[in-house]
Amino acid sequence: MKNKEIKSYLTLFIISILVVLILSIILGHKYSFIHRLSNNLFIVGVVFLSVGVAFRLFAWSTHKKMLNKQPMDIEELQRLGNSHKDAVTISNIKKSDELKKKKEVLGLLWKRFMFVGTIDFLLSIVALAFL
Repeated sequence: MKNKEIKSYLTLFIISILVVLILSIILGHKYSFIHRLSNNLFIVGVVFLSVGVAFRLFAWSTHKKMLNKQPMDIEELQRLGNSHKDAVTISNIKKSDELKKKKEVLGLLWKRFMFVGTIDFLLSIVALAFL
């Protein structure tokens, strides 16, 4: 993993832990702190997993849009490259590039949210062991 990737995972994990700690301090004073921590880790983990699934669905939808576009033949693209390209062709090429970038970003977000959600969920199970 690159240093930037580790920073993004770590940042998202720190945000989730801060949310868990704030919820544990504010809510449910009739239970022990470990019990509240376990419950909140579970809730935040499930929320992060749900957001990860939503990003995956958006990425799939973007991929489906890319497949529905009629791809241009390489020969036709080269022929247009040597001649004057019309506005529709340029617009289609730009839309295709935008969809590829969007799919890539959504894929990265999916991985990060699923990873952090899984870690939070597993931490909630570990916290249950201390009850």
